[in-house]
Amino acid sequence: FCMHNTAFTPHFFIAPVCRALRRSAAPRCSVRSLTSRANAPAILTLGDVCVDLVVPVSSFPVTAGGHQNLAGPVRVTPGGACNVAIVASRLGAPVGVVDVWSGGTVDGDERRWRDAVRSALNKNGVDTTGLIETGGKGELSVCVVLVDKNGRHTFVASNERPTAKTGDVKERLPLEILDMIRAARMVTMDGYALDDWPFGWIRSALDTAAEAGTKFWFDPQSATGHLADSNPDLMDFLLKRASALFVNAEELGSLQSLPGLNKGSAAELLRLYPGIEMVVEKLGPKGCKVHSRDEENGLLFDTCSLGDKYVDSTGAGDSLMAGVATGTVQYGMGLAESVTLGCASGSATCMNQGAGENVAQLNQVRACLNRGADPSELDSRVLRVLDKLRDVKPEKAEFAV
Repeated sequence: FCMHNTAFTPHFFIAPVCRALRRSAAPRCSVRSLTSRANAPAILTLGDVCVDLVVPVSSFPVTAGGHQNLAGPVRVTPGGACNVAIVASRLGAPVGVVDVWSGGTVDGDERRWRDAVRSALNKNGVDTTGLIETGGKGELSVCVVLVDKNGRHTFVASNERPTAKTGDVKERLPLEILDMIRAARMVTMDGYALDDWPFGWIRSALDTAAEAGTKFWFDPQSATGHLADSNPDLMDFLLKRASALFVNAEELGSLQSLPGLNKGSAAELLRLYPGIEMVVEKLGPKGCKVHSRDEENGLLFDTCSLGDKYVDSTGAGDSLMAGVATGTVQYGMGLAESVTLGCASGSATCMNQGAGENVAQLNQVRACLNRGADPSELDSRVLRVLDKLRDVKPEKAEFAV
């Protein structure tokens, strides 16, 4: 596709997308030591800090050799785990990101990507002291997001099939990063991070979390089937350490190939993995179903009906997790209230295009909770959630609702 006549034309676009994007070993960092939960991010995302290039196209399919007009300006924004971090921050949680990039001499294009990510995260209140640079040769991952006017989208990225292998424990995360994990109350990870982090980093992070009582929430996303089929030992390792699992129906079904599972169902996962407290089954526009040991068949939570305000669902699942995590960690909400906040956050993100800095804003989350109703018509659960958000400072430039 052509990229001329846009509000932003990244002349350094092609090279980072076409290279093999891998992280490095031998960590060396100067992150400040955070040993107390009083001054540390309560929620940390592990890995998958990347750049999204959001390219609005007029329609699908995009045909080789054909010309298609851009339907809007190309946008550069933080992506991947940054979606979770930005939503949680906007909802009032102290949140940080952790990832490892190469150090030494970094070329101009790569430096611009990194600086853009740091700047955008800091602007949105996300702690970036956990983004460290090492002496290796890894680069920041880039994902191209094509989205049309009807909200249909597709991704072009390098990390759909994770390569981390169990058994390789030679490398550990730096002590400064492990201190951050000890000080956090929750860490989250998605399946894409498993392509960039060696197993030694993953194990040291999750062992540290377990020792400190830091909860681990896992969303394998589109890597679920690949992990279950080709890397069952790694998936088993992650599920044994997770206290919450976020999957859609297709991803849930693909887990049936794991040893010991008779079928890919939430009830089976809860039976085989006693550490999992809940399985959140993402149902798209229908909301989500939350399975627990008390409710193996699941409790259904619906979303806000957006009608003609729907734009794009990119980042909706990340926003769901961020809302549930914030309700749980920051506000001490019960399950019903936390998931209600998560569903409203996921719905609100669908009002904007391309995720990243365009994920849900506080005013949109509040609007989705209110649903345009008179306060006297809202149920007590929603009122309790709105009350928790009452003192959160909104963004300076609010999106439309």
